[in-house]
Amino acid sequence: MKYTTYLTLGMLAAMAACGSNEDSLEGKKAELAGLREELVSKKEEIRALEQEILKIDPDAFNASGNRLNVATLPVNPTEFQHKIDIRGEVQSRKNVMLSGEMMGRLLEIHAYEGARVKKGQLLMHLDAEQLENSIAEVKTSLEFAEKMYTKRKSLWDKNVGSEVQYLEAKNNFESLQRKLATLNSQLDMAYIKAPFSGQVDQVLAKTGEIVQPGMPLMRLTGNSDMYITAEVSERYLGKFHRGDEVTVNFPSLDKSLTSTISSVGQVINKNNRTFSLEVKLKEMDELMKPNLLAVIEATDYTNDSAVVVPTKLIQKDNEGHFVFIVGKDEGKEVAKKARVELGKTFRGQTEIATGLETGDVLITEGYRDAAENTILSIIRPTADSGE
Repeated sequence: MKYTTYLTLGMLAAMAACGSNEDSLEGKKAELAGLREELVSKKEEIRALEQEILKIDPDAFNASGNRLNVATLPVNPTEFQHKIDIRGEVQSRKNVMLSGEMMGRLLEIHAYEGARVKKGQLLMHLDAEQLENSIAEVKTSLEFAEKMYTKRKSLWDKNVGSEVQYLEAKNNFESLQRKLATLNSQLDMAYIKAPFSGQVDQVLAKTGEIVQPGMPLMRLTGNSDMYITAEVSERYLGKFHRGDEVTVNFPSLDKSLTSTISSVGQVINKNNRTFSLEVKLKEMDELMKPNLLAVIEATDYTNDSAVVVPTKLIQKDNEGHFVFIVGKDEGKEVAKKARVELGKTFRGQTEIATGLETGDVLITEGYRDAAENTILSIIRPTADSGE
């Protein structure tokens, strides 16, 4: 009985402690939020007081050495490129479905899925017994017709015999030659061979099956003539040209390569308002397969002489975007707001359309603590872009 009582009291105490901890946590969060708001408010008050003091006594902070330490970066024109990612797929011009060209029974399949074959290698053959018999018959007739034509020609050359007999013999001989050639062409259709070196991807026909003309029999693929095709929104018309360099990424292979655009489509797809883009695949890989996902990184905008700043330096207030630059006030270096109009942004760099000129000096460190006319102490210039 005593044990039960102690257990109950313990559980009640634990619950009370948990409730107390939760209340304490929420209280601390609320207190922290309040302090943060107060800090922001105080910071603004401090800046306002500093500005008022500087108007009355410009050297008020110089005596104590209370200047804002900053790093700087001079503004110089540079090349700026904006790129977009285009989703595409690997395609192959050697990805074909072999079909039957004549009717016949499939006698034997010589290569199955996964088999590597060479150009001209026999893959399947159909029953061609009737054709073979017809060819043998025509050959026999041709031998006789050739002998008759040879004799008639010999006599005709000696002006013996009639011209009609000579022409009949010649016509019969040549007709049988053409018939034999036709039968041999038909016989070739019974032997299905590889049109190029590659790999058998799929076999659809079965031994003993009756094959009809046009019936799919086997898929053959090769990776020696691959390319990438993609569909691009019509908003980018005129942005890409044949020969433009692009970077191609293969997410599944964790691989990238550099290539060029080989063709740009001239027709807009009315269903999705896109045009086609084709990229060469200069490097071949055994793992590259038709329909493999590829991401093309292509340049849609270039400015050879652009004013570019690190995006993180750009701030915004009620009047718009601005950056802090180093200005002069009665011989002192002070922070000045430069109002800017933004261009394109790419990989942490932003093009400035207006508002900055060559020779301006950006504040790259300490800009978060700067205000208009804050006296500066330049600790070091920034050598790079500030990223």
